Amino acid sequence: MNLPEEIKEAFAEGKRLFSCIQEFNGDATSLTIYQKGAQAISREAERFYWETPTKELTLVALGSVLTFKEEDGTPASLLKYQKKMANLIYQNRLIYGAGAIVLGAFAFNQEDAQCQYWSDLERGYLYLPRVLVTKGLEQNYVTFNFVAETLDELESQWFEGQAIMTTLEQLVDDNHPVTLQKGYHIKQQELAVDKWLTLVEETVSEIKDAANPIKKIVLARHLEILAEEVISSEVVLANLAQQQTNTYLFALVSGEVSFIGATPERLLSADENYFKTAGIAGSAPRGKTSKEDQILSESLLTDPKNIYEHHVVIQRIENQLADLIEGSMIQPKLSLLKNRDIQHLFIPIKGKRRNGVSLLEGLEALHPTPALGGEPKEAALDWIATKEFLGRGLYGAPVGWLNLVRDEGEFAVGIRSGIFSKNKGMLYGGCGIVEDSIPELELKETWVKFQPMLRGVTGE
Repeated sequence: MNLPEEIKEAFAEGKRLFSCIQEFNGDATSLTIYQKGAQAISREAERFYWETPTKELTLVALGSVLTFKEEDGTPASLLKYQKKMANLIYQNRLIYGAGAIVLGAFAFNQEDAQCQYWSDLERGYLYLPRVLVTKGLEQNYVTFNFVAETLDELESQWFEGQAIMTTLEQLVDDNHPVTLQKGYHIKQQELAVDKWLTLVEETVSEIKDAANPIKKIVLARHLEILAEEVISSEVVLANLAQQQTNTYLFALVSGEVSFIGATPERLLSADENYFKTAGIAGSAPRGKTSKEDQILSESLLTDPKNIYEHHVVIQRIENQLADLIEGSMIQPKLSLLKNRDIQHLFIPIKGKRRNGVSLLEGLEALHPTPALGGEPKEAALDWIATKEFLGRGLYGAPVGWLNLVRDEGEFAVGIRSGIFSKNKGMLYGGCGIVEDSIPELELKETWVKFQPMLRGVTGE
């Protein structure tokens, strides 16, 4: 297929980043595309997987054109780039979830302590993919992105893209499904349990101190795992897809490092007209029988500690969202969000976008909510950065996607997650500490929160 005249014209008008969308045919599943697709570029290519709880949108990104990490991988820095490129991007169609999309994850806190597992991902890692496959309920698309500064580059990049997409379609439609093992045999170790319990006691004392304004601090702890072989993101994702319905599934892979999770929590989504978020806090395990589950659910809905913890989250979200929207917020009554291993107090929240407010500005305002940081925000973040033993990296951080042209997208909160490198991994679990918190109960709560990823790794 020859280089279209409209792309030549766009280049003549000064466009330099090109995002070409076309329909994508074939019956391959998104996981198959994720498993096989990188071979169309190189086996070492970056990959990203994203699936919404409703399965209405799945994104599979392969390879990178531009990377945003460390100081460039912050919402403020990416917003500057988005504004700079406003008149320099050519996108041939306007399709939700397709086109000039930057995807990945921001850091929880750029000032956090370090953790060796995270490598290049630690301070935030987002990128514009070479190839993006977008699967919706009715139609699928493939986007090829490239940058060209000369006419020769424009032509060579175009033909390279056509070749890659032809190879991709052949790879995913060869009728030879990928055979994956069920899971991994692992050794596991909870890190610094006694030290963590002491930190919970110290945090409760800090909150009870009338001299400071802190109401809540979220503390994370860590479960280290060691497998007998390299842990594949394909295996973990396939298990999570079967086990953790009603969650956002995600994987961000760079080199030998992969950040994988199945999170129940939306941070912020944006379409042309609305911002949507959710207040999720307070938790209880699922019951082993329907009767036990009902008892646990009713207890959660009436438990003062959990209700207070959730109220703190809702109050902050309402205050922050008020500056981003026009008119009043739409929010139904308190309900429960139930996943396989755990259930949460839950209220979805929606508001009409204020004119001129970007998705990235919304992310900066909301992250981290008191469900992941604490209240007030800055005091809680200072406490976490000073007191926690290992850096959070991308844990609890915004993970998702943004269309640079339309300023639409969605970011979830990177919880129920782990970071993996070769045959090792670190799972994270957090809990909200308030003045009524009991250290031993918080320890049990975080153990429940390790379970989704443990199941994903072991296949059990």
